[in-house]
Amino acid sequence: QGPAAAPPATAPAYTVGSDQPPPPTAVQLRGLAPAEQRQAGRLLRESGLVHFTDALLPQDFLAQLRTAAARSSDRIQTELRARGVRYRLDAAHTERARALEHDRSFRYAEVASRCLGRLDIRHGLQSPPFTDPLLTHNPTWFPVVQAALGAEARLVYAGLVLNLPGSAAQPYHTDGGHLFGKSTECPAHCLDVFVPLIDVPTELGPT
Repeated sequence: QGPAAAPPATAPAYTVGSDQPPPPTAVQLRGLAPAEQRQAGRLLRESGLVHFTDALLPQDFLAQLRTAAARSSDRIQTELRARGVRYRLDAAHTERARALEHDRSFRYAEVASRCLGRLDIRHGLQSPPFTDPLLTHNPTWFPVVQAALGAEARLVYAGLVLNLPGSAAQPYHTDGGHLFGKSTECPAHCLDVFVPLIDVPTELGPT
Protein backbone atom coordinates (compact mmCIF):
# COMPACT_ATOMS: atom_id res chain seq x y z
CA GLN A 1 0.00 0.00 0.00
CA GLY A 2 1.08 3.56 -0.59
CA PRO A 3 2.08 6.11 2.03
CA ALA A 4 -1.23 7.98 1.83
CA ALA A 5 -4.80 6.80 2.04
CA ALA A 6 -6.77 6.81 -1.17
CA PRO A 7 -10.16 8.54 -0.85
CA PRO A 8 -13.05 6.13 -1.31
CA ALA A 9 -14.22 4.97 -4.69
CA THR A 10 -17.93 4.77 -5.30
CA ALA A 11 -19.14 1.29 -6.14
CA PRO A 12 -22.68 1.15 -7.47
CA ALA A 13 -24.11 -2.37 -7.80
CA TYR A 14 -26.87 -3.11 -10.28
CA THR A 15 -29.26 -6.02 -10.59
CA VAL A 16 -32.39 -7.00 -12.47
CA GLY A 17 -35.53 -5.11 -11.45
CA SER A 18 -38.30 -2.84 -12.67
CA ASP A 19 -37.23 0.68 -11.63
CA GLN A 20 -36.87 3.18 -14.46
CA PRO A 21 -33.86 5.54 -14.58
CA PRO A 22 -34.60 9.02 -13.19
CA PRO A 23 -34.46 12.09 -15.46
CA PRO A 24 -30.95 13.13 -16.55
CA THR A 25 -29.14 15.94 -14.78
CA ALA A 26 -28.51 19.31 -16.34
CA VAL A 27 -24.98 18.17 -17.19
CA GLN A 28 -25.02 16.03 -20.33
CA LEU A 29 -22.17 13.70 -21.23
CA ARG A 30 -21.59 11.91 -24.49
CA GLY A 31 -22.81 8.36 -24.27
CA LEU A 32 -21.37 5.44 -26.20
CA ALA A 33 -22.18 5.14 -29.86
CA PRO A 34 -24.11 1.96 -30.79
CA ALA A 35 -20.96 0.27 -32.10
CA GLU A 36 -19.09 1.17 -28.89
CA GLN A 37 -21.95 -0.20 -26.77
CA ARG A 38 -21.81 -3.48 -28.67
CA GLN A 39 -18.03 -3.68 -28.23
CA ALA A 40 -18.29 -2.95 -24.49
CA GLY A 41 -21.04 -5.53 -24.12
CA ARG A 42 -18.92 -8.12 -25.92
CA LEU A 43 -15.92 -7.40 -23.67
CA LEU A 44 -18.09 -7.74 -20.60
CA ARG A 45 -19.52 -11.07 -21.76
CA GLU A 46 -16.15 -12.50 -22.78
CA SER A 47 -13.90 -11.15 -20.02
CA GLY A 48 -16.27 -10.14 -17.24
CA LEU A 49 -14.69 -6.67 -17.16
CA VAL A 50 -14.88 -3.39 -19.06
CA HIS A 51 -12.41 -0.59 -18.28
CA PHE A 52 -13.36 2.94 -19.38
CA THR A 53 -10.23 5.07 -19.61
CA ASP A 54 -11.81 8.38 -20.63
CA ALA A 55 -13.11 10.88 -18.06
CA LEU A 56 -16.78 9.99 -17.61
CA LEU A 57 -17.69 12.58 -14.97
CA PRO A 58 -17.14 16.37 -14.94
CA GLN A 59 -14.36 17.57 -12.66
CA ASP A 60 -16.66 19.76 -10.59
CA PHE A 61 -18.98 16.80 -9.96
CA LEU A 62 -16.00 14.62 -8.99
CA ALA A 63 -15.00 17.30 -6.50
CA GLN A 64 -18.48 17.16 -4.96
CA LEU A 65 -18.22 13.38 -4.68
CA ARG A 66 -14.76 13.58 -3.07
CA THR A 67 -15.99 16.11 -0.50
CA ALA A 68 -19.04 14.04 0.38
CA ALA A 69 -16.97 10.83 0.50
CA ALA A 70 -14.44 12.39 2.87
CA ARG A 71 -17.25 13.62 5.11
CA SER A 72 -18.83 10.16 5.30
CA SER A 73 -15.53 8.32 5.86
CA ASP A 74 -14.43 10.77 8.57
CA ARG A 75 -17.75 10.31 10.41
CA ILE A 76 -17.50 6.52 10.21
CA GLN A 77 -13.89 6.40 11.44
CA THR A 78 -14.77 8.74 14.32
CA GLU A 79 -17.64 6.48 15.38
CA LEU A 80 -15.52 3.32 15.10
CA ARG A 81 -12.81 4.84 17.30
CA ALA A 82 -15.41 5.98 19.85
CA ARG A 83 -16.70 2.40 20.09
CA GLY A 84 -13.24 0.90 20.39
CA VAL A 85 -13.55 -0.99 17.10
CA ARG A 86 -10.19 -1.83 15.61
CA TYR A 87 -10.45 -1.16 11.89
CA ARG A 88 -6.89 -0.50 10.69
CA LEU A 89 -3.34 -1.76 11.09
CA ASP A 90 -0.59 0.22 12.72
CA ALA A 91 2.23 1.25 10.38
CA ALA A 92 4.70 -0.70 12.55
CA HIS A 93 2.94 -4.04 11.97
CA THR A 94 5.12 -6.67 10.35
CA GLU A 95 4.00 -8.72 7.37
CA ARG A 96 3.43 -11.67 9.73
CA ALA A 97 1.23 -9.53 11.96
CA ARG A 98 -0.73 -8.37 8.92
CA ALA A 99 -1.28 -11.98 7.91
CA LEU A 100 -2.48 -12.89 11.41
CA GLU A 101 -4.93 -9.98 11.40
CA HIS A 102 -6.19 -10.73 7.92
CA ASP A 103 -9.43 -12.42 8.97
CA ARG A 104 -10.53 -9.75 11.44
CA SER A 105 -13.78 -8.29 10.13
CA PHE A 106 -17.01 -6.64 11.28
CA ARG A 107 -20.33 -5.54 9.83
CA TYR A 108 -22.69 -2.72 10.74
CA ALA A 109 -25.55 -1.19 8.79
CA GLU A 110 -23.35 1.80 7.92
CA VAL A 111 -19.99 0.11 7.34
CA ALA A 112 -18.43 -3.32 6.90
CA SER A 113 -14.87 -4.64 6.82
CA ARG A 114 -13.45 -7.81 5.33
CA CYS A 115 -9.92 -7.19 6.56
CA LEU A 116 -8.22 -4.56 8.68
CA GLY A 117 -7.71 -1.27 6.88
CA ARG A 118 -10.37 -1.73 4.20
CA LEU A 119 -13.85 -0.30 4.77
CA ASP A 120 -17.02 -0.59 2.70
CA ILE A 121 -19.07 2.44 3.76
CA ARG A 122 -22.82 2.87 3.18
CA HIS A 123 -23.30 5.92 5.41
CA GLY A 124 -24.48 8.97 3.45
CA LEU A 125 -24.96 7.15 0.15
CA GLN A 126 -28.73 7.74 0.11
CA SER A 127 -28.37 11.48 -0.40
CA PRO A 128 -26.83 13.83 -3.02
CA PRO A 129 -24.43 13.87 -4.71
CA PHE A 130 -24.41 10.05 -4.68
CA THR A 131 -28.02 9.84 -5.87
CA ASP A 132 -27.39 12.06 -8.89
CA PRO A 133 -28.37 10.24 -12.13
CA LEU A 134 -25.05 11.33 -13.58
CA LEU A 135 -23.54 8.73 -11.24
CA THR A 136 -26.32 6.15 -10.86
CA HIS A 137 -27.43 6.10 -14.53
CA ASN A 138 -24.38 7.44 -16.32
CA PRO A 139 -24.94 7.65 -20.11
CA THR A 140 -21.67 5.83 -20.79
CA TRP A 141 -21.75 2.82 -18.49
CA PHE A 142 -25.45 2.35 -17.74
CA PRO A 143 -26.26 1.17 -21.30
CA VAL A 144 -23.56 -1.49 -20.83
CA VAL A 145 -25.19 -2.51 -17.54
CA GLN A 146 -28.52 -2.80 -19.36
CA ALA A 147 -26.91 -4.80 -22.16
CA ALA A 148 -25.67 -7.31 -19.58
CA LEU A 149 -28.70 -7.45 -17.25
CA GLY A 150 -31.58 -6.27 -19.42
CA ALA A 151 -33.43 -2.99 -19.87
CA GLU A 152 -35.09 -3.41 -16.46
CA ALA A 153 -31.76 -3.29 -14.55
CA ARG A 154 -31.87 -1.14 -11.43
CA LEU A 155 -29.47 0.10 -8.78
CA VAL A 156 -29.45 -2.10 -5.66
CA TYR A 157 -26.98 -0.21 -3.48
CA ALA A 158 -23.90 1.98 -3.57
CA GLY A 159 -20.90 2.07 -1.24
CA LEU A 160 -17.62 3.86 -0.66
CA VAL A 161 -14.48 1.71 -0.67
CA LEU A 162 -11.79 3.14 1.62
CA ASN A 163 -8.40 1.40 1.62
CA LEU A 164 -6.10 2.74 4.35
CA PRO A 165 -2.26 2.64 4.34
CA GLY A 166 -0.77 -0.68 5.41
CA SER A 167 -4.06 -2.55 5.13
CA ALA A 168 -4.09 -6.33 5.11
CA ALA A 169 -4.04 -7.78 1.59
CA GLN A 170 -7.49 -8.86 0.47
CA PRO A 171 -7.67 -12.17 -1.40
CA TYR A 172 -9.39 -12.59 -4.75
CA HIS A 173 -13.12 -12.94 -4.16
CA THR A 174 -16.57 -12.47 -5.67
CA ASP A 175 -18.64 -9.49 -4.56
CA GLY A 176 -21.89 -11.44 -4.67
CA GLY A 177 -23.07 -14.99 -4.25
CA HIS A 178 -24.45 -17.37 -6.85
CA LEU A 179 -28.20 -17.66 -7.22
CA PHE A 180 -28.32 -21.46 -7.09
CA GLY A 181 -24.91 -22.52 -5.83
CA LYS A 182 -21.54 -22.63 -7.55
CA SER A 183 -22.38 -25.78 -9.51
CA THR A 184 -25.08 -24.03 -11.56
CA GLU A 185 -23.97 -21.66 -14.32
CA CYS A 186 -26.45 -18.81 -14.90
CA PRO A 187 -26.36 -15.53 -16.83
CA ALA A 188 -25.19 -12.51 -14.83
CA HIS A 189 -27.83 -11.27 -12.41
CA CYS A 190 -25.74 -8.54 -10.74
CA LEU A 191 -22.58 -6.55 -11.45
CA ASP A 192 -20.44 -3.81 -9.92
CA VAL A 193 -19.31 -0.49 -11.36
CA PHE A 194 -16.26 1.06 -9.67
CA VAL A 195 -15.81 4.82 -10.05
CA PRO A 196 -12.42 6.02 -8.72
CA LEU A 197 -12.65 9.52 -7.27
CA ILE A 198 -8.90 10.16 -7.62
CA ASP A 199 -6.10 8.91 -9.84
CA VAL A 200 -5.15 5.38 -8.79
CA PRO A 201 -1.51 4.69 -9.67
CA THR A 202 0.06 1.40 -8.68
CA GLU A 203 1.76 2.87 -5.62
CA LEU A 204 -1.65 3.57 -4.08
CA GLY A 205 -2.54 -0.11 -4.28
CA PRO A 206 -5.70 0.21 -6.39
CA THR A 207 -8.40 -2.44 -6.15
